[in-house]
Amino acid sequence: MASNCLTEQSISHKLHAMDELLAGLEDKIARLIAQCNALRVENRQLRERLIALEEEKERLAQRMSAARQRLEALAQRLPNP
Repeated sequence: MASNCLTEQSISHKLHAMDELLAGLEDKIARLIAQCNALRVENRQLRERLIALEEEKERLAQRMSAARQRLEALAQRLPNP
């Protein structure tokens, strides 16, 4: 009977250790899920920012081109030396 008690205690101890291990794994998985969700949000925001910056770059390139054309037109109106 004493050996049964030790076995039951041993089993109980192992089950408790497994429960702790599972709780730790659940916590890690929950943190990974939260981090993954945060990274998805950040990634979406960065993609939106990239699109906005690319659009701004295009607008600026068009303005530079227009300014260059105006300067070239003004330069052609200058008298030759």
